[in-house]
Amino acid sequence: YADRVIISIAVITMAKEFEWDLILQGQILGAFFYGYVMSQIIGAHLAKVYGGKRVLNGAVAGWSLLTVLTPIVAKISLPALLLCRVLLGFSEGMSFPVTYHIFSQWVPKSESSRSVVSLNVGTCTGTVVAF
Repeated sequence: YADRVIISIAVITMAKEFEWDLILQGQILGAFFYGYVMSQIIGAHLAKVYGGKRVLNGAVAGWSLLTVLTPIVAKISLPALLLCRVLLGFSEGMSFPVTYHIFSQWVPKSESSRSVVSLNVGTCTGTVVAF
């Protein structure tokens, strides 16, 4: 979850290196959310068709790889960086709908509320601890 916001810190240094103005920095940061929004329904559908574990594993692998590639891609070109950020958002955007699908399949009904709360608290706690 932290990789979603780490670029908000890294963009300051990157902006100096690549001479990005504030508008361009906003576009780079916003590109993530275009992908994120697009993948919500798609992720849930893929989980239903192919199974949540497979889709979540693929999404985590995708956003992990794209996170590592971000600084490399930034040196290649701005369009490549924007595409990388959109794809990163697309991969990460699947996490919640797919996780909820997994919960619906694996967690007993009597424990579903506790599981969702644990996920949400863990996500927020993880972000705080990461910084």
